[in-house]
Amino acid sequence: GELCTEDPAALDFPLKTLIVIDGSSAVREGDPGARRAQALNAMFERYGGRNRVFGVVQFGTQARALTGGYATDTTGLDVAVDSVAVGAGDAQRSFLEALRTAST
Repeated sequence: GELCTEDPAALDFPLKTLIVIDGSSAVREGDPGARRAQALNAMFERYGGRNRVFGVVQFGTQARALTGGYATDTTGLDVAVDSVAVGAGDAQRSFLEALRTAST
């Protein structure tokens, strides 16, 4: 007999990616060229596409979802990348707040 299936490489399945990034002042000072933001842009360009969405959470003392959930357009991602380049500016960081925000 024969088994006829669809080519898995031709299928475009939905994919959600959540990036949780440290925005504390220590990380920002260690990255004066904002290469973190450049890396995010490169990832969005390379892996973005139909049925693929990204969410970005930045944390310091508090955590905040920069994309308001998962961004379905590049405008939300551009705002998130700009915020990552600037950083949160907090001297402290709370990993617990980052996990809470990511889980909601």
